[in-house]
Amino acid sequence: MSENVNQENKQEQENTDTPETQPQQEPSPETAEETFTVTRDQMEKMEQLAKMVSDASDKYLRLAAEYDNYRKRTAKEKESLYGDAKADTVKPFLEVLDNLERGLSQFEEGDPHRQGMEMICRQFMTVREKVGVQQMEALGQPFDPARHNAVMHVEDESAGENTVVEVFQQGYAMDDKVLRFAMVKVAN
Repeated sequence: MSENVNQENKQEQENTDTPETQPQQEPSPETAEETFTVTRDQMEKMEQLAKMVSDASDKYLRLAAEYDNYRKRTAKEKESLYGDAKADTVKPFLEVLDNLERGLSQFEEGDPHRQGMEMICRQFMTVREKVGVQQMEALGQPFDPARHNAVMHVEDESAGENTVVEVFQQGYAMDDKVLRFAMVKVAN
């Protein structure tokens, strides 16, 4: 009987060693390719979802670009608004400067009142330059309608054609923006 048991154990061992009964090794995940079967409905749903994701991504990119443009535009408007407010504040003071210069011309040289007016004018011009307001040179320059306002024309052959021969009121600019046009007489 023990021989029978031994023979049976041998057969069992042989049976377990045969390739048919050995457990098959699974292929590694790197080399294994999984295949799935999808129905037409599932495929349509996946396409719809992919389209929705694409649309949402497109909307997001457009919104981000729109916001960036808005941010740049508002920053530019804010900067422009500050410059315009500064220019609007300075313009009325230019008329005060004109009156100071007219008052200065009423006094004779050496008069103590004239000296006081000169000091006030110098201080005013210093402040004007600090805020960035520059006087535009006009006398002897070619007439430029973007900088000059011609109020008179004169026949003058000694001056070149379209040349400013007299300045009635000085022109001023701030940051390449004309605050006040120079009133001039132009030679034809």
